[in-house]
Amino acid sequence: MLPVQDFGDGFAPSLAMARESERLGFDSVWIGDHLVFRQPIVEAIVMASTVAAITDSITIGFGVLQLALRDPVWLAKQLGTLAHLSGDRIEVGVGLGGENPAEWLAARVPPSERVGRTAELMKLMPALLSGQPVTHSGRYYSLDVPALRPAPERTPTLWMGGRSEGALRRAARLADGWLGLWVDEARLARSVADMAALAAEADRPAPATALVVPVIVQPDPAVAEQELTRFVAMQYGGDYQRFARWCVSGSVDAVAERLSRLAAAGATGFVLMPAARDPLADLEPLAAVRAAIRG
Repeated sequence: MLPVQDFGDGFAPSLAMARESERLGFDSVWIGDHLVFRQPIVEAIVMASTVAAITDSITIGFGVLQLALRDPVWLAKQLGTLAHLSGDRIEVGVGLGGENPAEWLAARVPPSERVGRTAELMKLMPALLSGQPVTHSGRYYSLDVPALRPAPERTPTLWMGGRSEGALRRAARLADGWLGLWVDEARLARSVADMAALAAEADRPAPATALVVPVIVQPDPAVAEQELTRFVAMQYGGDYQRFARWCVSGSVDAVAERLSRLAAAGATGFVLMPAARDPLADLEPLAAVRAAIRG
């Protein structure tokens, strides 16, 4: 997960992390999305385009994109262009947002409509990205769209973010995968089972499951807690003790062992959120964690 807020170092570290992640063999880099947030924050699609321009092969994911903040036709045009120019390297995580009602009001989207609009757009996006004309009349959107070309060679993988029952339902019925956050092994196993049942009811394959995990490779527990406390306060404006059970820290082997337990509970992948004061320096140890899990 690339840092997209400016905590005092600007945004250059994010670009360096993207290049280094590719060099170290990570599968993907991920970009969060807000119009405005606690700190200055870059626009996600522009950031993804910049990352695509300075890398060659690594997948670029949105984790997660707030679809309903945007005009759907222009959004599809941007995503289709980005997919085409990057060599079909993008994946689209979708989120409801809601932490900051001001950004929805600024975008002239009623916050009360974000759930319905998001669900409708999740159904629409594959068609808009298909390179074919689209006519649609729904509750929130009425569209008559000529073919948007260039179109992706393949429709980008669609992930649903969140952990609520509604998020699991949308992941099972509308998405290819679920991008979970703030779940432990027990809740993960229940969520995976619930989504499998919901997908079977809809005659769809069960979605893949990836977890966003705040992580720091730091063998000293006191130092790890200090760093995670700082990170959670900056990133989420919260008290670390509320989030502690979902964060992963320790030696390379300890972090790999905890992630392996989560994999055994149903995770098919991880989006690691580096919590170290210098996240770029933590990429080498996290690459060692990745190698340990795969080994």
